[in-house]
Amino acid sequence: MHIFHYVERAAQTSPSKTFLKFEKERISFRQFHRETERLASLLRQHGVQPGDRVALLMENHPHFVISLFAIVRLQAIFIPINTFLKHEEVEHILDDATPRLLICGGRFSRIGAHASNKGIPVLYGGKESESRTPHILGTPTTAELPALDVQEASQDVAFLLYTSGTTGQPKGVMLTHANLSANLASIDRAFSPVVNSRRRFLLFLPLFHTFPLTANLLLPLYFGCTIRMFASLRPFSPIFRSLLTERMDVFIAVPAIYSVLARTKIPWYVRMLLGKKLYISGGSPLHEDTWTTLQAKLPGMVLEGYGLSECSPVVAFTPPGKPKVRSVGPALPDVEVKVVDEDLCELPRNVDGELIVRGPNVMKGYYNRPEETASTIINGWLRTGDIARIDEDGYIYIVDRLKDLIITKGMNIYPREIEEVLYQHGAVEHAAVIGIPDEHLDEIAVAYVVLNSEYPGKIDELILKKYLRQHMANYKVPKQIHFIDEIPLNAAGKVMKRFLKEEVLAALDYVKNHTGAESVNAADPQSTVQPLPETPAEDKKTDANRNEE
Repeated sequence: MHIFHYVERAAQTSPSKTFLKFEKERISFRQFHRETERLASLLRQHGVQPGDRVALLMENHPHFVISLFAIVRLQAIFIPINTFLKHEEVEHILDDATPRLLICGGRFSRIGAHASNKGIPVLYGGKESESRTPHILGTPTTAELPALDVQEASQDVAFLLYTSGTTGQPKGVMLTHANLSANLASIDRAFSPVVNSRRRFLLFLPLFHTFPLTANLLLPLYFGCTIRMFASLRPFSPIFRSLLTERMDVFIAVPAIYSVLARTKIPWYVRMLLGKKLYISGGSPLHEDTWTTLQAKLPGMVLEGYGLSECSPVVAFTPPGKPKVRSVGPALPDVEVKVVDEDLCELPRNVDGELIVRGPNVMKGYYNRPEETASTIINGWLRTGDIARIDEDGYIYIVDRLKDLIITKGMNIYPREIEEVLYQHGAVEHAAVIGIPDEHLDEIAVAYVVLNSEYPGKIDELILKKYLRQHMANYKVPKQIHFIDEIPLNAAGKVMKRFLKEEVLAALDYVKNHTGAESVNAADPQSTVQPLPETPAEDKKTDANRNEE
């Protein structure tokens, strides 16, 4: 099914119902349908044809949602661009995708001007765009649009999503309308009647990311729900207030946000006012300690899911009322999963291996990368690159990323296992463990830790190592522990471990080149690489890195 069908359906069945709330603005399903048709006519006037690629660089705003559905209404391909990226990173996406047109938020006019100079037509929209021209609120010369066959067009590519690039340059993931619709239908079967048209969704995660794009936008549209949209996570107080005063009852966030909620003192009367809401976590694994605390603290259900861009994105979800600690639940209906060894042979239950996925939600492939597509999708099965195990009830447990696995003297060390133990220490607010090469041990584990505000100066490396040795084998304890102010995260709340590893390796290279030593023993606690230099501010992925004018 073509996803524009859900816009048409909602406009017919609930025309007066509010679809989007943003600041003081209210947009009904009927108004939304009209606006997407108007903008689609304007885009057609600017030369957009079926199969063209149209990029969108904009913060959360009704214009983002209207632009998305106007693009797909024309059977063009929607490309959301991460607003946290730097100029050079955006340029890579534009060069790779070669869009027919760029729709740009006012705050990113510098990139808009650069794209225009490269011959890419630009339209402006969103906040701070009122004085920019041409604007998406322009009036088309004709309102006539070609008819759309929502069944026939279902195999067309709908989205070209560039992966977050935690391990290298981002690749374009091609998702068809059939992929997205199949994923929504599977979620419907798994969650009905817990999720229905009476639910009200809070949207504050950035829509350029595949998790909120599906869970916070496509899903409520599919069910005909109301969405309260916020431009960003900060400030958080209006978001929390909306839970109480506007009776928003579906809260979707990434683990980093839930970790903060787990540590926040919520008075009993606030918990009573919250009522039984649906709290959904995705984007990266939810730590066990956080999950346990939330279950006890928040009324309602805390559900965790698992997915990836290549799977539209949801693969598995905790069934309502049937959670298992540390599990992301069984696979969705119509989605198959296996755990396999290096030869892609299926492993027994409760044995760790690589998780592979097959189903109608699996992507068409990587854009202009046939070799990478062929190595990722084998006989219809998509290799996720995640280490997992499946229990006797079909519940999936994500162990770690295959690329993050650390091997020391032939022994496997899973960084997430160490991180889970670190999170149980009261002083640790955030932790990340990586592996770096070592001349004696193949690899060693290195931990980065952010301490809670009341603990700096009271906890040192020796204390944490002693604590870890009480809870795990000695060979798993990191050889180095570094205390830093911030761990770099991408928009999905995933740790950018590539940046941490590059920092360590750069420090090792510096020592080697400036001491004349042939090698440096990174495991030596007296090594001159400790403490490591702090990550330069311009390399950190924060709100300050946005491409503002």
